[in-house]
Amino acid sequence: MADKTANISDMGSIYGDATLTVVASTNSDPTKGLPGVGRATRSRAQFAGRVQGISLVVAFQDSRRPYTEIESSVLNTRAWTFQERHLSQRSVYFTSAQMHFTCPHGTAFEDTVPVPDANYKPPPVNIQTQLTARIHDLRVRIWSDPTQAHHPNKAITAGGKSMTIMIAEDKSEPDGLSAGPTPIYTYASVPDTEKAGTLQVTGETLWKAYTDAVKNYTKRKLSWHSDVVSAFQGVTDLISQGANTKFWCGIPEFALDRALLWCPQEILKRREYLDGGGEPSRFPSWSWAAWEGNSSYRGRGWYNAITYRPVWTVKWLFREKPEAYIDAFKARGDKTDEEVVEYARKVFSGEILALSRLDSQELMKVGNPKGREDQRDKVRNEHYFTHPVYPGLRFTYPISLPGEEVPERVSPDGALYFVCHAVSAKFCDMPNTPFIQRTIEDDFLQIGLNDESRSANRRRPWQRIIYHQGYRAGFLHLNVEIAHLDLTETSSYCLVAMSREGLATIAPPDLGWDWYWSGKPREVQYTIYHQDWATGEDEENPPLAVPLPDWEKEPITDPQNENGDPHWDEGRFGDIAVFDIYNVLLLRRIGGMRSGWERIGVGKVNLRAFHYGQPSESMIILNK
Repeated sequence: MADKTANISDMGSIYGDATLTVVASTNSDPTKGLPGVGRATRSRAQFAGRVQGISLVVAFQDSRRPYTEIESSVLNTRAWTFQERHLSQRSVYFTSAQMHFTCPHGTAFEDTVPVPDANYKPPPVNIQTQLTARIHDLRVRIWSDPTQAHHPNKAITAGGKSMTIMIAEDKSEPDGLSAGPTPIYTYASVPDTEKAGTLQVTGETLWKAYTDAVKNYTKRKLSWHSDVVSAFQGVTDLISQGANTKFWCGIPEFALDRALLWCPQEILKRREYLDGGGEPSRFPSWSWAAWEGNSSYRGRGWYNAITYRPVWTVKWLFREKPEAYIDAFKARGDKTDEEVVEYARKVFSGEILALSRLDSQELMKVGNPKGREDQRDKVRNEHYFTHPVYPGLRFTYPISLPGEEVPERVSPDGALYFVCHAVSAKFCDMPNTPFIQRTIEDDFLQIGLNDESRSANRRRPWQRIIYHQGYRAGFLHLNVEIAHLDLTETSSYCLVAMSREGLATIAPPDLGWDWYWSGKPREVQYTIYHQDWATGEDEENPPLAVPLPDWEKEPITDPQNENGDPHWDEGRFGDIAVFDIYNVLLLRRIGGMRSGWERIGVGKVNLRAFHYGQPSESMIILNK
């Protein structure tokens, strides 16, 4: 066991520093040898022939496309081989047909002849054919994009070679068609960064490198659930070696608030395993590692979308060691021995939680740049940070510098402690739940049941619509099966606001490029955070103003094309604005009031709808 632990901790350097990794990619048995070497034969032969005296052969693989024999192999489904593939700098794959070499710079196959010219690049795959095949999906996506609703007419083109024009109805016009302007949306294919296999850190943001790894790793299978974090450790070590951060159960400190918002891509099942003492154990529900099945993170939408990263809105707490908390109590002033003994008893028994609040200013790195520079990626329209001590690395969050203390956000007991705005949540049979129009009565948000008619496309079983008083307000992804929830319990569920963001929109920004690039992420974080917690006592820091709804509007029941975005009833909750969405976690209470919560879902809710649900300031113990 000691050897296994030592080897696991070295996986990043073992594969990353290896001159070459040799992979028997199509083997199901380690005793079968390497196909094509010695007595281990290949199961596929190459078609060859002569035409007019010229020898012709059929290539096994187009080097511009993913190699099916590798992508579909059993080896590619196992979690322990994830590090082997994505951390190795150079690999040779032995398949049933040929050898295949890959590195971050490209690929080569045994059945092809290398080109002497080092600058040669193969002609691209017929991108026009690919885009034409996707034109229907693109049409639907652009036409139904709520951020583009102010353009009634739309034209879509792929580099000017073809154009689709969509014109809205307008009954006031003689021909019944809108006479408004028609903006042209130009789309194109973007580079695929995943084909080479090697995890890309340099040249990408650390957040993208991490999320790509999670998306691909959680598709894989494990024989022993207890290994889920260990088999990912090579990735976490690679990121930790390149930057001053730490990980808890696969979740990074440098983007903890956002990393908690992992989104299930299928029905998940809670992992359970036996610990070293033979007792049943689990990873904490707030980590994707606690759940068996594929999870990923919501991206930026379009490749070059206009959007800011989410800004967190919680007050982070940390549970200290009891002795340090008791010493601080003694230092507050004159305390009798009896008072100290009684206080110590309550701390050790858990009647008093030894909690301290983390410094939000320090977490934001506001007013403390220390060489951190705001940068602009004008190809992807993305804000990011750089620092001279991290050459070649990009950050979407102002990460700790070498030598700086990394904040302890996860307490020694494995729990997350934080103060947030929380709204009660109830599962409701929407066809039999009347909407409430003229007043704000419900101090909770509704999670819809039996409301499939509200979706124009096929909604997955784990996806739900969020409502307030019958008006559509957001969207939710469950990471538990609905059959495993007690839907009659009305006090066990709540939605907690973790961060704020806005809908990603299509370039160019409506308010202009100067406005978009002038918003520095750290300053935006500071402003939004203090706006969310303002009490009105500070004139320079006014509280968030939430206008009342339009009482005349009835719910819009037209079905929406579901893509994970929080479509909401704009007649009730207002038009799309900047930072008008809360990223929320759905929590289930386990046990009594002080026993804690389990994460069972993630979603997005319109800001006004969330506040109409009458949120309260709540201290959350996320420890189940």
